[in-house]
Amino acid sequence: MRIAFYAPLKSPDHPVPSGDRQIARALLRALDDAHHDTLIASRLRSFDKHGDAHRQARLQRIGARMAARIVRRWRTTTPPPEVWLTYHVYHKAPDLIGPVVSRELGIPYVAVEASVTPRQREGPWARGHALAIDAIRRADTIICINPRDVNALRRIRGEEAPLDVMAPFIDVAAFTAGRDGARRLADDGRGIRLLTVAMMRDGAKLASYRLLANALAHLDDVRASSVMGPRATTSSARFKRSAIAFRSWGNARRKRLQHRCATVTFLSGRPSTKRLASCSSRRRRAEFR
Repeated sequence: MRIAFYAPLKSPDHPVPSGDRQIARALLRALDDAHHDTLIASRLRSFDKHGDAHRQARLQRIGARMAARIVRRWRTTTPPPEVWLTYHVYHKAPDLIGPVVSRELGIPYVAVEASVTPRQREGPWARGHALAIDAIRRADTIICINPRDVNALRRIRGEEAPLDVMAPFIDVAAFTAGRDGARRLADDGRGIRLLTVAMMRDGAKLASYRLLANALAHLDDVRASSVMGPRATTSSARFKRSAIAFRSWGNARRKRLQHRCATVTFLSGRPSTKRLASCSSRRRRAEFR
C-alpha cells in the first residue's frame, strides 16, 4: 500500500533528536518492514511553542498553500497515495495539510496519537485547538498510542467512530548491537559503564531516572551509569544511594562529550542514519518542503 506520512510536530528526518522524532521513525520503519511503500508528504512544521496567534495564522496559510500544491501534483504528475497517515495531532502542532489533501483526493485519513486538551479551547492556542479538533473529527480512524487519550477522543468523535489502541513496540535489534563489546568488557573485569544523555526535570522525566536507578541496582556487572543533562546536578541528591553519577554540561562540555562519543558503542532505541537510509529504496520522499 502506498502511504503518505506526515508528522506536523517534527519530521522523522529533522536534525534535532527527540522522542517524537524517534516514534515517527519507528512508525515509518514498521510500515517499511511490513512492505508498504511510504513517502514523507511534507516537512512543514506546524509547531507553535509559545501560543503566538500571528504565527498560527501564518502557518495555517502556508499549510493551505502546501495542501493545494500537493493535490495538484498528485492529480497531474504523480499517482496519489492510497492512505494519508499523520503522526501526532494536538493543539500546538495541528495537521494543516492532511485533512484537505485526503478530502480532495478521496483517500482515507488516519491519525496516530491524536490528543485533546479541553482547556486549550480558549487562550493562546485556541486556533490550533480548533484545527486539531477538526482533523480528529475528519479522520477515518484514530490510532492511540497513549490509552489516556481514548475517552476524550470518543467524546469528540462519538462512541461508534473507529478508534484503536496500538500496543507499545520497540526495535530490539538496536539494544543488542553492542552486545559483543559489552561481553568483552565484562570478561576483562572492567565492568560496563552506561551513559544516559537526556533532559532532567521534575515530573515524568525524573520518574524515568528513578526507574533507571532501581533497575541498575539489580545488575552486578554494571559499574556505574553516568547521567548528563542541563539540570543533572540539581537532582543528584535524590540518587545518593544509587550507582548513578550526575554531570551537568555547558557548551564546552557538550562539545567534548560529542567528540568522546564518536568512538562509543551506543545501545539505544534510536535508529541509525544507515538504517534509515536502507529504507529509501522503498520509500520515495516527496519534494515538498
